[in-house]
Formats: sequence, C-alpha cells, structure tokens
Amino acid sequence: MEVTREEGGIPDVVLPSDVFDLDFHPSRNVVAAGMIDGKVQAYTYTPEGNTCVLSLNHHQDACRVVMFSEDGSALYTGSSDKSIRAYDVNGGVLWAELNAHLNPVNQLHSISNNVFTSGDDQGC
Repeated sequence: MEVTREEGGIPDVVLPSDVFDLDFHPSRNVVAAGMIDGKVQAYTYTPEGNTCVLSLNHHQDACRVVMFSEDGSALYTGSSDKSIRAYDVNGGVLWAELNAHLNPVNQLHSISNNVFTSGDDQGC
C-alpha cells in the first residue's frame, strides 16, 4: 500500500489490523495502537517516516485499550481476554499481568504515575 502525505505532514502509520485504541507517549513522538487481533504496536512518527519500535502479541483476544504511564516508562494494555498487562516501553518486557476482571476490559484511566483504574463491559 502506498503511503502519501501532504506537504509538511507526517506519513500515515499503516497497521496490520483494525485499531481499537491509540495513545500518544507523553514526551516522545511515539504512538501505541491496540488492535482487534490482540496485537499491540508502537511507532515513532516524524515527517521523514514512521518506524515500528515495539510489537507485542500477548493478548488472546482484542486489545481494547492502550495507555502510557504518565512518565512514559510503561505501557498498559487491556483486553477482551479480561487481562491487563504492563510492559517496559524500552524493550517491551512484560513485567505484570493482572486478571482483575470477570468481563472484557475496555477502559484504563491514569490516576498518577503507575496508578490507574480499569473498567470492563459490566461497568466494574
């Protein structure tokens, strides 16, 4: 697929699957995407082009929400598989997996650095 851009713009980031959620890194030109096939990818974006810097495939079902920590050191993901996962952004190491919900996770909200709330399809 050909990627086009307007003069002075940033090229489109072309992803391999339908996107459920996006989040932008708080201090770097990086965008993370959670996809319907469960994959999570993060890309740098510049006028010169985009580069995939992180590719994760740990969720068994759709990744419905992605969220960077306030300091940008961690990436949190929530999924239809009812799990929440935390990754080190520098290298993509999975450092925590929470099975905190009985229903698919659909929301994460930052309270402070490394403290967040989560919600699921039943409103919990």
